[in-house]
Amino acid sequence: MNRTQLQSATSMTASRHPTPFHVLKLGLTGLLLSCAPTLAQTPAAAPAAGPYPALVACEAGQDRPCVVLASQASDITGVWKQYQHNPAFAPSNSMGFIRYAADGTFVLSSTVAGTAQPAAPFPHGTYSFSGSRLTMNVQGVPPSMPECALAVYEVRVLRLGSRPVALQYTPVQDTCKPRLADLSYDLPYVGP
Repeated sequence: MNRTQLQSATSMTASRHPTPFHVLKLGLTGLLLSCAPTLAQTPAAAPAAGPYPALVACEAGQDRPCVVLASQASDITGVWKQYQHNPAFAPSNSMGFIRYAADGTFVLSSTVAGTAQPAAPFPHGTYSFSGSRLTMNVQGVPPSMPECALAVYEVRVLRLGSRPVALQYTPVQDTCKPRLADLSYDLPYVGP
């Protein structure tokens, strides 16, 4: 059913039953039809690097939900909340924080304040980008978990305009089961 047919059908229903509900329905239907963009009016999203294109690409000056594939430290700099299930350091509530600093270092902790400096038993380390690949070199890994010393991911930054909202991780190279589980969820942005 096209727009004209839908408006006509709605008008006929409203004229036969002029109740406040039908008047409201007619008004809302007309408003939605006049405001909804057609497929031809929807801008095409620019493809992102990596295996999948961005669902909605971020555009300068646009204050809308969008996603960008991280490729530099400034894309992920800040504090993000995450699950921490690793039995070697998991907080009692299994919730923690990771701070990615602009200098290429990261720190995990059970509190935001704790991410300011590395402290046992929480891991810390360095990270770098090669194109869209984030490589993390982890220090403070338990001796029984050498597979947790290195990880490579692609990271998408969900944004509202230019404001970060959350990180999504896609593993490229990681055999650390607790980290894979923890990073399978979006990490909400906490602050700078």
